[in-house]
Amino acid sequence: MNIFELKEKIIDFVEIEYTIEIPFELISSNNGFKEYNRIVREQVLDLTGIYIWENFDTGNILYIGMAGKVNQQGNLVNHSVRKRLQASRKKDEVTNRDIQTNEYIYNLMVQENCFQLNIYVIHLTNGQMPGYIEAVLINAFYQANNCLPLYNNAF
Repeated sequence: MNIFELKEKIIDFVEIEYTIEIPFELISSNNGFKEYNRIVREQVLDLTGIYIWENFDTGNILYIGMAGKVNQQGNLVNHSVRKRLQASRKKDEVTNRDIQTNEYIYNLMVQENCFQLNIYVIHLTNGQMPGYIEAVLINAFYQANNCLPLYNNAF
């Protein structure tokens, strides 16, 4: 399943969509992690929504994620996509320090021999829950491939 087939599943829920391109030569440079954060701060809107990581070189979908939850009162809360794309991803098992998204993406790109990572950002029409749309996308990917995207550990 490619990015276009995947995005087609949620076309009626899309308010705004755009793509952020992260070349390996940028993120692997001396100030690459800072440059990644600058790009995210400047190009990603401070809104909730969905994001999809694609290896541009192969067209493989690597990860489907969401930012923002709905609280008991019906309000969207927590991270925006901008904040989520800069937040901690997990703890390093050896050092127990947080691994930020920029470092996580760098490591992913090395592992996947990825020369450019495309991050598709989708902000949803009013009233749509990011968790629901993420579930629709992950389910569509699962139905087509009988597995989750490589970097989605579970759902």
